[in-house]
Amino acid sequence: MEKKLIIFIIILFILVIFFFPRYCGNWGTAAPNSGAVYQDCTCIGIKHIPFQGQGGGRIICYGIPISYECYEIKWSEENGLYKEIVPCE
Repeated sequence: MEKKLIIFIIILFILVIFFFPRYCGNWGTAAPNSGAVYQDCTCIGIKHIPFQGQGGGRIICYGIPISYECYEIKWSEENGLYKEIVPCE
């Protein structure tokens, strides 16, 4: 019985560490071509965008964030709205 309890506690500990919320980026509603840089990530787990009011907020990863990507929202006559990948600072 004691061995099963120890295994259960270890598995529970691993799940808590895996699903601990981690910062995964940000989003926003700035006007296109404003120079605002946003960050997004690839998440092994659950990616969640909690409502934080108007204008933008954080992106949370319940799992392990793998890679990050930074982008700007651009607008042009021929392409409309599109994401332009920029280097993360």
